[in-house]
Amino acid sequence: METTKDCLKCGVNKPLSEYHKDSRREDGKMIYCMDCKRSYYREKIKNRPPNKMDSNKGISYFIEQLNLSDEYIRHIYTNGGCYKFHVLLSRMFKGCIPYINQDKNHIITRYRKKFYDVNGLVEDYYNYKKLPVSYIPTVSKWSFYMNNLLVLKDCPHCDEPIIIKNLTDETL
Repeated sequence: METTKDCLKCGVNKPLSEYHKDSRREDGKMIYCMDCKRSYYREKIKNRPPNKMDSNKGISYFIEQLNLSDEYIRHIYTNGGCYKFHVLLSRMFKGCIPYINQDKNHIITRYRKKFYDVNGLVEDYYNYKKLPVSYIPTVSKWSFYMNNLLVLKDCPHCDEPIIIKNLTDETL
């Protein structure tokens, strides 16, 4: 029986003790040595996008990717849709708490001791207080459409949507 084996990754001939077990293989060892397997997983972990389990990195990454998905996302969620943005975040990230500003016209989300809105991390959150439960029926009706800030119409020539603001014929 052989006591060494060539690693398929680095090509170095190493003793079988340098390989993890793999009962599916004829020699009972994996095809990559422990060093190469370790390097592979370190690189994989380093390059993976953050997820919701990665705390505040995950929520920041989510907001960044959402903003990259459409050029009007910020406009929608800052002009009447801020509570809906909080609802979206709270469905993705458990433990989100809504906060409302003193003027009662903007909602931000507290998640793990940091504050967020569609623009990302909110540094100036001192004028915000926890949203009272009694306000939820009112703020849940807020929307950019109800505020007449954004309207979509079809282009008569190409059927692409035309974005119009303030219900006038001015395009954004």
